[in-house]
Amino acid sequence: MRNKTLTAIFALFLGIFGVHRFYLGQVGLGVLYLLFFWTSIPFWLGIIDALVFFGMSEEEFDVRYNNIRGSHYHRSYSPNQRQRPGHQRYDKDVDPNQYKTHETSERRQQSTINRPPRPAGKTRRSSTVKPSNSDDKKEGIKYFKAFNYDEAIKHFEKALEIDPNDIAVHFNLGCACSLTEQKEKAFVHIHKAVELGFNDYERIHTHESLAFMRIQPEYVAFKDADYKTLPEMVQKEKATPSDDETIAPDHISPPLLDTAQEDTILKEIKRLENLKELGVLNDEEFQEQKAKIERPR
Repeated sequence: MRNKTLTAIFALFLGIFGVHRFYLGQVGLGVLYLLFFWTSIPFWLGIIDALVFFGMSEEEFDVRYNNIRGSHYHRSYSPNQRQRPGHQRYDKDVDPNQYKTHETSERRQQSTINRPPRPAGKTRRSSTVKPSNSDDKKEGIKYFKAFNYDEAIKHFEKALEIDPNDIAVHFNLGCACSLTEQKEKAFVHIHKAVELGFNDYERIHTHESLAFMRIQPEYVAFKDADYKTLPEMVQKEKATPSDDETIAPDHISPPLLDTAQEDTILKEIKRLENLKELGVLNDEEFQEQKAKIERPR
């Protein structure tokens, strides 16, 4: 279990390097702190984070970062407190829905007694009720707010099985996948939400849950296309070979690259050179990544 005081100390003294974010398992945010440690921004953010953690209660910290649910709310009444008419006292061991069910049944019975008889020959028109994904959607949002993103993803995916065109579920699922560093799925669901009509691009630019997706190298092209075209990397992940497709043996020479492929390779090499100049990659890592890019596909 993560310790609140230790987290605050990390934020205060090592916040410029994002150590407290790595300690909390927020690798994406930790990487952002490292990338900008040479500026004063991570230092001041670390100070702010430390103050927040010092002022946070142990229960709130456990709910946020240790996935431990807080104690259930329990309303206590004094023995001399007068209850309002019709008011029921709830206890944590009593299901409040039983009172609601009883009250609803009683009202339904009264409405049925006072309802005039239906004219003869007329029958109630049958209606087709479409299945609703609201239960799984609500469960997904509940787990998302409790920082249990794995369970939230499961419920959001169940909601999409019922209604594959739910814009809100696609957006929320994209946020949850970004927070769990599943970048391919994050790209796919944000793209699907925009494809179905989501047009609040500013929310995609600034939403803190999508920070990990925004630091990916494919994000720039994704953003320039107004999120309507998936990055080439994601398209390759989605494309799976059929059973009748065969892989060419190693001794067969690969086809020559076309101009578009050559341009892509040159851009990737240029990007690696920039990372090397910034000190993100050393010589060995640069050569290794360059060899992967130049390898025939």
